[in-house]
Amino acid sequence: MYGFEWKDQRGVEGTGFVRALRSLLTAHLPVLFPSLERNIAEGLESELFLGRRADGSSHVRIFPMIKRVVTRANCLIFFGPELSQNLEFTTAALEFPQAVIFAAEILRITPPFMKP
Repeated sequence: MYGFEWKDQRGVEGTGFVRALRSLLTAHLPVLFPSLERNIAEGLESELFLGRRADGSSHVRIFPMIKRVVTRANCLIFFGPELSQNLEFTTAALEFPQAVIFAAEILRITPPFMKP
């Protein structure tokens, strides 16, 4: 994948995802930036349109709106334009971190004999 070879050893080019984010993604930002900028602008426009009032102003809840826009942008970068436009996928991507934290907390308080 674009010259990326996963090393399953500590200390060999760092951890895989760190290299992917620090080196590969950063190196490709100039190529990704125009589509990322367009994606964010479209996301903001659609969110503001949904909150449009009769007088032409918009009323939106900022934090949930920004989470949706950022999730959509992340999906574009990591999964491509097709999935970033898929509402079901972006909804799942938005809910995933919270679900993982919730599951981790349940496992944390689960007695050891019941853990997988």
